[in-house]
Amino acid sequence: MIILNLVTYNSSTLRTCSSHNSPEYGQSNTSSFRLYAAAAVLISSLVPYTFLAILPISRQLHNKAIAMRGTALNDTAAEAGLAQEDTAHALVDRWATVNMGRALLSGVSALCAAFALVSRIDVVGVTKLGFTSGANRLG
Repeated sequence: MIILNLVTYNSSTLRTCSSHNSPEYGQSNTSSFRLYAAAAVLISSLVPYTFLAILPISRQLHNKAIAMRGTALNDTAAEAGLAQEDTAHALVDRWATVNMGRALLSGVSALCAAFALVSRIDVVGVTKLGFTSGANRLG
């Protein structure tokens, strides 16, 4: 059995990390913090966005479903007297367009968090990795 054994950090490793403008353990990174804060604000903004933009359209769709409960699916005259923007098809299209805003908010939030995470990763060189067998992995 082969186990990947990472070498522990010593003071020379920390000096090497700090010489590459990478923060040492325990120090804050301002750009990472800003990216995490942006991700938190963006993902938190989904709730008010949903209540302000999507909930009114969902209510209109719900009311439309109740009003057309007894109508057959192939009845083309059911919405004949309505304006084009009040039809069920137009409401579903508007809901889908507004819902894409939610997808964009959560996608940008995930990208901000991913960039913040990647900016905090310190790459360990290949010389710092060691392959040992299970029998002598403790030294």
